Amino acid sequence: MKTILITGATSGIGKTAALELAQNGYNVIIHGRNENKAEHIVEQIKDKSHNQNIHYLIADLLSLPSIKQMVTEFNSRYDHLDVLINNAGAVLNDQRKETSDGIELTMQLNVGTWLHRSS
Repeated sequence: MKTILITGATSGIGKTAALELAQNGYNVIIHGRNENKAEHIVEQIKDKSHNQNIHYLIADLLSLPSIKQMVTEFNSRYDHLDVLINNAGAVLNDQRKETSDGIELTMQLNVGTWLHRSS
């Protein structure tokens, strides 16, 4: 069974993609920032898809320590990742800003997860 991680999957396109993939029998891990919301979405997807292989991970993708913690947690639970869907996104204002780790916000949000997962 393929394991798929979807960032930003507690609403919108990510949530819909998670449901579709769950209905097709995949092992789906949704990512979100709010544990209560993620837990609720996982239960909704399990109920609608009749697939119990739905889980969640929590992280703030603008924080390197939070991403590293999520990757560590992923690695302790799963032996591989087949697909990463980088769905998380945000509308950031026109000013260039950096995270506390010195990485430009948009770059961190868009590619930070997969960079840390691949290391």
